[in-house]
Formats: sequence, C-alpha cells, structure tokens
Amino acid sequence: MDFEKIGKEMREGEGGVFTPHGYVLQNGEIAKTYQSGDAIPLENPDYTILLSIGKGYFNDPEYDNDLTVQLKLPADDAVVSQAVETVGAASLRECTFYVEDCLAPSLAELITDELNECDGGITVVDALAELLHKLDREGRLPVYKAMLEAGPKDLTLDEAADLAEQAVDVQLLREIVSPLEYARAELAKHDIPLKGVLLANRDLQHYGQKLMESHGASCTGYGILLTPEGMTMEQCLARPEPSRGMEMK
Repeated sequence: MDFEKIGKEMREGEGGVFTPHGYVLQNGEIAKTYQSGDAIPLENPDYTILLSIGKGYFNDPEYDNDLTVQLKLPADDAVVSQAVETVGAASLRECTFYVEDCLAPSLAELITDELNECDGGITVVDALAELLHKLDREGRLPVYKAMLEAGPKDLTLDEAADLAEQAVDVQLLREIVSPLEYARAELAKHDIPLKGVLLANRDLQHYGQKLMESHGASCTGYGILLTPEGMTMEQCLARPEPSRGMEMK
C-alpha cells in the first residue's frame, strides 16, 4: 500500500496541516463559528510596544505612589515626558517599566530588562519600536520573528535591532514546515526522470535535513528560514563561531 499517497489524500480531505509542533486540524466547532459570520476581526494596535510605567519606590511615604500609566511606542519626547509627569516622577531614572504587549513577544522580557537596568534605554527601545512598525507595514514581521527564534538565546537589544535591519534580505518559506516538504519543494524545481517515484520515497525526510544543512536553512515555527549565503544568525550578527575546544596535534 502507498501509505504516503493515502496520508496525503487524508490530509487534503481533512484540511490538516503539518507543523513543527504536530498535526493541526480545524474542528467543526471552530469552522461553524467562522462560517456564521459572528467572528469579529481583530484590529491592528496603534503601537508596536506597549509599556506600563510606574514610579520607583524610595521608602518615602510622602514621595512614593502607586500611579501607573501606559505608554505606546513609538512615541515622541513630549509623550514620554507626559507619561513621566503623570506618575509623579522627576525623570525616567525614577521610573519602573514593564512590557505589556509587543509585536515581537519574545523580546518583551529583554526590553523590560533594558529599560529598568540601563540609562537611556528608552531611546534604544523606541528605535526598535520604529523598526517593528516598519517590518509590520512591509509584511516582514513573520520573517523577523523567525529570525529571533533561530537566533542566539542571549541576544542583546542592540543585536535584536541589528537583525530587524537585516530582515529585508532574509527569505521565509511559510508554506514549508518540515525537512520533508523542503526536499519535495526543491526536487519539484527540477525535471527529473520518474520524479513521482522519487517524491514518494520515505527517505526524503533525511534528504531534506541534509539539503537544509547544505543551504544553511533553519526550520522555525513560522516556516523555513533562508539567509543570504546560508549564514547563521550568529554570522549575521558578526558573532565569533562557537569554540570547538582544544585540538590535539
């Protein structure tokens, strides 16, 4: 029996999708809700980063307070100053920050730390907010999110901004979510005798993995990521290659 063909027909009939996290199938309840017309489309927020700003505690009952205010970034200096004044702080140095929402959620903790630990952090964060807005407007935000997923775990905020600048040169194959599908897509580009037999071969998963390695492609939750010349995110950031330890001579 051709299990590959049977599985393909079942997936197409069900409308299922293979992802790096498993097989996704839309159930009847969700389909019914969508078709009924009751679903309300979500509007894009008027910010890329949403901050909650409060005043630091100085162990002075006459000076401390529990006031907080939301600040939408990007924002100009006047809006930032108004937020500081609203919480009763003398300057940004007296404020505490927390990221409530971000178009790139994986950056939320990093941004919060930057704002609370570094003087002038608001300038760096606002510049990043501008970059996120630009990526969102150009439809390249999923590319950037994939880059962050494939990037180093100890990413700095400056490096996050660097990757955002490079997103324009990176390709994301959103319709391809596994090495197997990557192999099929690559083979489909070429005129090969008995291509159907080759595409039905169960070893394509391993072949796809090797093919991705040779192309420098990365598998992410957003699709297959392809960088210029197959560079890793570390190479895009001009980071030194990981040490291989001492070599015996």
